[in-house]
Amino acid sequence: MHDDHFLSEVTLGRMLSMPAWKTAVCFGLGIVLAAQITIPVVILFPILVLLWGILLYARRNEQMSTALVLAALITAGSLYYQIHREPVPTALSRLADTRQKTTLLCTVESSPVQRKKGFSLFGNVIRAWNDSGIVTNAGPVYIRWYPGFRIKHATVPSYGDTLLLTGRLRTARGARNPGEFDFRKYLERHGTVYRFSVSGKGLRGHHPYHGFSVNRALNLLRNGIKNWIGRFYPKDTAPILSALLLGLRNELDPEINEAFISTGVIHVLAVSGLHVGMILVIIWVLLSRATERVRILITMPLLLFYALLCGAAPPVLRATVIAELYLLGRLLSRLSDSINLLGVAALLNLVLRPDDILYASFHLSYAAVLGIILIYPVLRAALASRWSRIYEKKLPGYIADLLLVSIAASISTLPFVLLHFGRFSLVGIMANIVVVPGVWRAACHRYCSD
Repeated sequence: MHDDHFLSEVTLGRMLSMPAWKTAVCFGLGIVLAAQITIPVVILFPILVLLWGILLYARRNEQMSTALVLAALITAGSLYYQIHREPVPTALSRLADTRQKTTLLCTVESSPVQRKKGFSLFGNVIRAWNDSGIVTNAGPVYIRWYPGFRIKHATVPSYGDTLLLTGRLRTARGARNPGEFDFRKYLERHGTVYRFSVSGKGLRGHHPYHGFSVNRALNLLRNGIKNWIGRFYPKDTAPILSALLLGLRNELDPEINEAFISTGVIHVLAVSGLHVGMILVIIWVLLSRATERVRILITMPLLLFYALLCGAAPPVLRATVIAELYLLGRLLSRLSDSINLLGVAALLNLVLRPDDILYASFHLSYAAVLGIILIYPVLRAALASRWSRIYEKKLPGYIADLLLVSIAASISTLPFVLLHFGRFSLVGIMANIVVVPGVWRAACHRYCSD
């Protein structure tokens, strides 16, 4: 198999002719439409059956068949989203936004995130009550715990533990200004709109979970790696390393986080293709004495494990699927095309988590890769034809390619950056030239040196 085929230039016309990409685009469009316009399943299902029925009779007409297939895929996306759409539970509404304190009995459903004044986590409410009444099985809730001066001696709960808490239950508000972080949408993505604030004395009971859970094991391992980093690196460096390796940005200093956003290099802290590529290279070099078949068979499960360890967010899921399919193609000696693999990754992402297409991380992740695949070759060809001497020496050509890749990704993500954040950083184009190679060197120099 030839690696240059995987990285070959892909024109827009060729992209539109690829089955996986067309399927992902139409399926995703159906999800977006269903998220904006609620159409009952009892209407969507007969429409889908009707479209496929007409397709059977019109299959000899190529243009009509193509249009019917695309319409059927859009309808299938809408139907899939409506079936898997989980409405936010409203049982807690009768207890929320009152002056009364509420008591919750809940299980921990996420790894607690340590903050300057306490912890935050998601819990699943088993029972909740105050003077307004009592509710059971009320669904998820976002919990902020402020132990105060006891924070150093507080027992941090783990995934699966059961907690008995007393505090204030409120409904989260949405963003009030353009580009502002929408906390309510963030909570809705996790199945709730309620936040629960607990003071130091609000923890009334803590029962550890003694069974086995894959999510609990991954959370314990993730926290173990984070704590290991914290023991061996300074306090101002450890959170950055945790973000680079595991995508844990919650403990970053707000000023540092804002600096990464302002310079346009925040993607470095979001586990994505950059990080998956580094892990792949490190594993590949460590197994340099093994055959390619052995390398692939060991690398594939390790990449999947790394994606799960990082939470399988859209960027890391996209990069992992592409890497896995590429390695599988090499193992089976089959040719692969980057744009088609990207379509398969997007389709799998939408099947597993259809809501992802509604958020910025999904848009920026796939737009950046498309920009590199579609726009970068055009920019490089134009530069090479005009100033061919740049590529006669290795260093100038390397710098030029980094700049063109950054420009291509910036162009393709510009509409989504403006849509979600209301601003765009020109400094980021140049900053990526320094930051991205620096991250690669810092991560790989220990294992990839000659």
